[in-house]
Amino acid sequence: MRRVHAAVSLCTATHIITMEDDVRVISPIVIGESDEMLVTINGINNIIHPDVLKRVIDNDRSVGNRDNYYALGGGSIFRRSTFINHYEEFMRFIEIHFDDFQAIYPTVGWTDCMMSLLFLFAGKNHKINQFLYELNPSERNNYDGIEDRFKDRYSVLHHFKKNY
Repeated sequence: MRRVHAAVSLCTATHIITMEDDVRVISPIVIGESDEMLVTINGINNIIHPDVLKRVIDNDRSVGNRDNYYALGGGSIFRRSTFINHYEEFMRFIEIHFDDFQAIYPTVGWTDCMMSLLFLFAGKNHKINQFLYELNPSERNNYDGIEDRFKDRYSVLHHFKKNY
């Protein structure tokens, strides 16, 4: 998280995309003014342990129901100012609770999980990034023309593993 903070602090853009080696931008990305956290998946397989989630969202930022999953992985986009504005307070909170969280939910240390937790801590929910497409295994067998097939509907491809 410290490296993410250092990089984000140097940027001046309103939003940041989490680039990984299997993320490919194929056309301009359109971001809405109110978009806080555009994520790659709906989180069905990434459920946050209920005890961790309760502690994270049990603060003064009551905004109703919060998502119970993490999903800020490769190709996700997040609002820079929200990250910067809540980073220090969130990291103090994590320093106090990390060992307890880690004991019941080791995934808490993963960057995509920690990023989602920061935004949930800040009172923000996920929004599925409709401009991102996650390639399924059968689509990864033939990369010929793959960008042309998707560029009219999507801006970002995830799981693009052509070079490895």
